[in-house]
Amino acid sequence: MLIRKVTGLLRGKVSSTQVFVAGLLRTMLGFVPGFALPGDLGGGFSQSPGLILGLLFLVLVLNCNLALFGLSLMLAKLLSLAIMPVSFAIGRALLDSPTSGLFATMINAPVLAWFGLDAYATTGGLLLGAVLGMVWGFGLTRGLRAFRGAMAKVETREGYQRQMGKGWVRWLAWLLLGGQSKKSYQELLDAGRGLPIRIQG
Repeated sequence: MLIRKVTGLLRGKVSSTQVFVAGLLRTMLGFVPGFALPGDLGGGFSQSPGLILGLLFLVLVLNCNLALFGLSLMLAKLLSLAIMPVSFAIGRALLDSPTSGLFATMINAPVLAWFGLDAYATTGGLLLGAVLGMVWGFGLTRGLRAFRGAMAKVETREGYQRQMGKGWVRWLAWLLLGGQSKKSYQELLDAGRGLPIRIQG
């Protein structure tokens, strides 16, 4: 199932924009202290419900790839635990620096008061998660385009066309990799960014 999910991302209709947004949002959500952990470790939902619900709302509304989001969220959570002191230090620098007035206004503002920005680890983790999320999303996007570009060249070779023309090869590919897009890799590579908003969301 995991292999089919990964190949679905590589061969499916997912666009580079969907991959970037998924990488960004999952890292930001993963760096919220206590999210997806049992009990009250680090505060979690009781400390910053508005932030967690807001990020989940963006996941549903923005056209990010949900499979990629779900598969990699826990990796971001594990990374956030490993570098929690860094998040705490960044948050402390933000809240106790000349920017403290700005954050005091945000902390006491309607709606934003539910974001838990008065906690060092939450504020620092949100900023660190956003930076790492952009780097991760950009890396995923570049990797996806590089893979599709390489496969687009392979598809033009006569040997590949001859093998994929065999029924048992197509059946085996479906069995191992799942249903794939009928578009060629070149068509996937040339496809547009897609809708920025998920209609269902």
